[in-house]
Amino acid sequence: NPINPLAVCGHSLGAIIGAHLAAKLPERISAYIGLNTVHNRTAAALQAVQTRARLIEQVGSDLRHDETLARWFGDPVPPELVTQRDLCDFWLSSNELGQYAMAYRAFADFSGFDQTIINSIECPALLCTGSEDPNSTPHMSTQLAGELRNGLVKVIPEAKHMMQLTHADKVTQVIHRFLLT
Repeated sequence: NPINPLAVCGHSLGAIIGAHLAAKLPERISAYIGLNTVHNRTAAALQAVQTRARLIEQVGSDLRHDETLARWFGDPVPPELVTQRDLCDFWLSSNELGQYAMAYRAFADFSGFDQTIINSIECPALLCTGSEDPNSTPHMSTQLAGELRNGLVKVIPEAKHMMQLTHADKVTQVIHRFLLT
């Protein structure tokens, strides 16, 4: 039985995986949505994420997520985001550390999409990020959308890396409009 085409949506590392699926399975993917993805990291950004990956690999069970959560939610965390921050802290703390380190290493070693992947994504593509995301920047999304055949970029004002939690209504509206066009 053939599988009907579907839209694939991923966040961060999931956005990288989603783009590869859209490139490798064009007959099955009708739309690609990349939330807070990275593309063409600067040398400084690549070094910073690889430093974080080494720290995760070295620290072991003593790993704390304060720096990550501060990037995602701010420091101090605005009162209206404490619940979302605590939820992400729980998720991060619940990971099996070896698996988390391995996944983070794959993310850290990715600097951007190569031309083969970019050229192979034929479906409409939405790149959406938060205006305040320091690592999956609006510039990255704009650049990738411009390189894709059918790319569109949307930036969510005042949002950071976990915009699907902190700005869920806005992100949902953007995705909904994109899928209806």
